[in-house]
Amino acid sequence: MNTRTTIILLVLAIALGASMLFLFNQEQKAAQNSVAAEPKAKDLFEPKPAAIVQIRVEQPDRPARLFQQQGDDWVLTEPLKARVQKTTLQEDARALGELLYVQKYEAGAADRPSEALTGLAQPNLVLTIKDQAGATHTLKAGNVRPMTEDETYVARDNDTAVYVVKQNLLAKFARPLNDYRERRVVALPLPDITRVRLAGAQNYELVKAGEDWLLEQPVRSLPDRSKVDSLLQAAANLTTENFVADDDKNLRIYGLADPQLTLTVVTEKKPVSTQPSTSQPAATQPVQTRTTTILVGGKAGTQYFAKLADEPSIFQISDTVFKSLNVPLLDLRDKAIARVDPAKVKALDITVGSQSVMLARQNGRWQMAGDIVGPAETSSVDELVKAFANARATAFEDQPRPELTQYGFESPRVRIRVISEGKVAPAEILVGSNTPSGEMVFVRNVSQGEIAVLKKPDAEALIVEPTALLERSIFSFPRDDAATIEITRDGQTTTLARQGPDWRMTTPVASPADHDAVTAILADLSSLRARKVVAISQDEKFGLTQPTATVKVHVKDLVPATQPAATQPSDTQPAATQPVRLEPAEKVYTLLVSRQPGGTYARLADGTWVYEIDPVVNTHLTAELHDRAVMKFDLEQVASVKVPTESGEPLEFVKKGDTWTYLADPFVQIDPAKLKEWIGLLHSTRADRYVALNMHEAAGFGLDKPLYEAQITLASGKAAKLVVAKPTDTGKYIATVAGTTAAFEIAPGYVKQLQKPLSFFKGQ
Repeated sequence: MNTRTTIILLVLAIALGASMLFLFNQEQKAAQNSVAAEPKAKDLFEPKPAAIVQIRVEQPDRPARLFQQQGDDWVLTEPLKARVQKTTLQEDARALGELLYVQKYEAGAADRPSEALTGLAQPNLVLTIKDQAGATHTLKAGNVRPMTEDETYVARDNDTAVYVVKQNLLAKFARPLNDYRERRVVALPLPDITRVRLAGAQNYELVKAGEDWLLEQPVRSLPDRSKVDSLLQAAANLTTENFVADDDKNLRIYGLADPQLTLTVVTEKKPVSTQPSTSQPAATQPVQTRTTTILVGGKAGTQYFAKLADEPSIFQISDTVFKSLNVPLLDLRDKAIARVDPAKVKALDITVGSQSVMLARQNGRWQMAGDIVGPAETSSVDELVKAFANARATAFEDQPRPELTQYGFESPRVRIRVISEGKVAPAEILVGSNTPSGEMVFVRNVSQGEIAVLKKPDAEALIVEPTALLERSIFSFPRDDAATIEITRDGQTTTLARQGPDWRMTTPVASPADHDAVTAILADLSSLRARKVVAISQDEKFGLTQPTATVKVHVKDLVPATQPAATQPSDTQPAATQPVRLEPAEKVYTLLVSRQPGGTYARLADGTWVYEIDPVVNTHLTAELHDRAVMKFDLEQVASVKVPTESGEPLEFVKKGDTWTYLADPFVQIDPAKLKEWIGLLHSTRADRYVALNMHEAAGFGLDKPLYEAQITLASGKAAKLVVAKPTDTGKYIATVAGTTAAFEIAPGYVKQLQKPLSFFKGQ
């Protein structure tokens, strides 16, 4: 690039920059001139109106609309009476009172726009406002100013000037009437509602009684308060989806000439009485009663046509709102057979057959009186109270049918009266007979006279024998304080005595006792509880005249020792207080136990209550009590073994150091782990049951001709041999330990495990 070209380009760049700077300055000046030319907005009304309370809107093609403030609300009084949206009218009133104009054209002014442009010769709107001081203003609204969207030509009162205001008055005040109307077509204070009547496919009437509600028709009953509240909320705050017509005389096309639902709501407003002077009584104000009737007609799509009886407007409500108003009678009724708060129940009267008992709560515990006396099982009574409070009807028998003349209430299965704090009258029910299918049960609320139908499990939870409510704790003692246990079964008594941490059998033989068996018995008896009390003094019925087992537990106890007489006081000194001294004693608990097809039952030897107990208690009491570990030797001291085989020829192994040798063939390699496994199996031999503790001759048990023998010999030369005879009719094997007089049974599976082939010890 040469010097000449560079100079030319530089000149062009300077010229372009200068032109852009000139254009920017021109735009700035134009903007400044425009701002300077724009007139300052001024108040249209001087002075401003006080708070506007009335707005009249006239349009050439519509009836005039008159909005008026009433109290805190706004209402439409022309062309019909209707509630309107409070916030919308408040905003409209504020906007009118604070109108600003940006241009004023006096009459005869050269720049005054023509009437064709302003539209004020035949205005689009005439707005008449009235403020709370009584002052009125009339505002004619013409066209929207060209090239703008929020400026309107207006004329004010008798002023001949034309103003341009900063509002699109046509968009604000020429809206459809429905845009103004309040969607809440009914507004009633909930506390003032005293009566509700529903007529249609179903008919009923609700009446307020104090703070509660009663179902008065078609039956006198208690309603479900949550359902009542839902119905009242829907009726008191009825809203519409759409206004259909304002004064259509032909109600038939909407299904309103013969409505499918008529809901009448009565409210009573009790004004505050005038405070009396010291000499004059208070002025009595009349109660203001108001009746609101809602009619619901036909359905179009998902909407129902509806109207208020004393207003011409027809509107639509949703299917959801209709269902809230049209609550089925069964759903409305309180399904609880009686209203009871379990926490406030203080007493119960229960009658079953000829037995009647009273249960009373005392210091958090239940005590039983009447035909049965004694402490009650708190959890059982609480469960009954809970079942009573939670019982719910599935239906009601309001009109007794001829085919169901017998409900079983003449001789009810149970009568229950529940007395609660703060309630004058008790809640009383009768549980009658089953329904024809046997799936349901009739229950009558005596105080309300209702017959409810309950599911069978819910009703049976109320049918409780009084004895089943008695306390289930039979006895308890510290487990470590048990000193002696005597168990008698099949005419033979076994006595177990504690010796330090262990237990030994003292009769019928002296030997160690089975640790697990004694532990299980103590676990049962130290805190023995029944499933329930089933009867009183009925030993024969429950097999207790010949019990399966009788157990006596001797427990260490401490009782107060005989105290010496207190030192006699002097005339000035009080008698000396002697400390209470305790001395050792013994307490004996004796329990009779019987296992019957229907369950396991028990009774204290000095008691009359028959308990149903867990069957495992009987299982533990009838288990083997003799020490069941029959092969006792030191595993590490075993020097040789004889292992039985299926062929009958035993395998003999000898241990030298850590090596085992097969005597019949010393060259065979033996796996020491397999010998250790078999020795451990023999050591764990346990008797299932002893068949004889003092066996006089082995022949009587077939042990003189054993099936096989398994033996170990210790390094000391002492041997332990398990001798096993053929199985008995029970399938178990009779066995003994050589040198003892006890014979016992062992399980067949265990016998098979002891028999091993040579291949097992080779690790094959």
